[in-house]
Amino acid sequence: MTKADIARVVYERHGGLSSREAAHVVAMIFEFIKQRLVDQEKVQISGFGTFSIRQRRERRGRNPQTGATMLIRPRRSVVFRPSKLFGVTSE
Repeated sequence: MTKADIARVVYERHGGLSSREAAHVVAMIFEFIKQRLVDQEKVQISGFGTFSIRQRRERRGRNPQTGATMLIRPRRSVVFRPSKLFGVTSE
């Protein structure tokens, strides 16, 4: 599913918005979530789940093409934990 698909559903289900306005609303929501994550804040959407940033440590990895070992630098990654209402557990 793409942002355009989500915007189309918003447009179809909310008669008061044009398709352009629906696309703008969806883009604003994603931009809000992205900015909060950049600012190291959790984004919790009740009944859906929580987005957060996890700091990953430096680790050894392997190049799958050559088999050579390499050092993978520390980095931040986005983590999504679904709500219990999903009935799915994340580890």
